[in-house]
Amino acid sequence: MASVRGNSGNTYDLARGLRLYEGEAPLAERAAVLWRHLAPAEMDLARAFWNRYRQSDEVKESISDEKIEELAGRILPYLRDKFERIASPQWVATARLYVEKALAANVRLSTMLAGVAAETEAGFAALRASRPEGEDLHNLLRTLSDVEMMEIDVFVHHAMVITRAEVDAKQASQADSFNQKVLGVVRPPPASA
Repeated sequence: MASVRGNSGNTYDLARGLRLYEGEAPLAERAAVLWRHLAPAEMDLARAFWNRYRQSDEVKESISDEKIEELAGRILPYLRDKFERIASPQWVATARLYVEKALAANVRLSTMLAGVAAETEAGFAALRASRPEGEDLHNLLRTLSDVEMMEIDVFVHHAMVITRAEVDAKQASQADSFNQKVLGVVRPPPASA
């Protein structure tokens, strides 16, 4: 999946990302409507993310059920922003912080994406439990899927930018080291007095 990059290559192009998922109405409008239906289950969505996340072998510290509650509570502002204000860059910036922290802890992006999938599954369950079958439910489920795909694109974009910067820094350091060695060989020895 290609990431939606801005002109600098480091900034997620939010406007373009939103346009990719326009359906019957703009995604920002549909996501805000969707959140009115999901808000009562917000802790279920947040718990689902962390429950799946903690299953990863990459997560070195055990995460207790009490810690899940704490972590779930911490991501609620992010979840609310992602749905209620998906056109705002705030949630995209928060997503970058989450990706940075995970990568710094040697947790792969796939672990985070598994958490996003679990969160979305919890959203599907909440919608199906609260809405009758029909066109309205179908539209809400489609919007939930669109929000998930956009979040995945944001996470992938950030991971690529972070990884690319790390690789560039390592290559620059290696090139500098090589250049210093070459200069040491080709420089004439200092003149003796």
